[in-house]
Amino acid sequence: MRRRVEVDIVAATIILSGTLVLVFGVARVAAVRQLQLYISPDNGELRLFDERYGPERNSEHAEEWILRDFFRDKRNGVFVDIGANDYKRFSNTYYLDVERGWSGLAIEPQTKFAADYAKHRPRTTFVPLFVSDASNREAVLYVGRADVLASVSRD
Repeated sequence: MRRRVEVDIVAATIILSGTLVLVFGVARVAAVRQLQLYISPDNGELRLFDERYGPERNSEHAEEWILRDFFRDKRNGVFVDIGANDYKRFSNTYYLDVERGWSGLAIEPQTKFAADYAKHRPRTTFVPLFVSDASNREAVLYVGRADVLASVSRD
């Protein structure tokens, strides 16, 4: 015997939205726990970087300090910054370019950042491309409200 079930679209949307928020929250907590070693101010290695290079930095976390340490504050190097975003805010390569004379490629699909690279970072060539595991395809790019994250996934 077949039973017909009616689905209330509003209720289904609320349940689905709540589930997605919960899954995102759990995944975010797990990711932060894994990265805690690198982003926690209580980490001894980060304290050493902070004493040596800090407290100012342009990268969101300690990426700039790690690069400076790895390359021993080398001058006139070359970099490729994939997902470069803004020329300065949260930039992993701003310090290398502006303070150490490096040059390189800033690969970023959001073309609205191009003018600031040309104006403020003339040694860096802005390349408006999206990097993916598939080639020769067009992609729809979803950009979050804060412009910090762009992805082919709406999620």
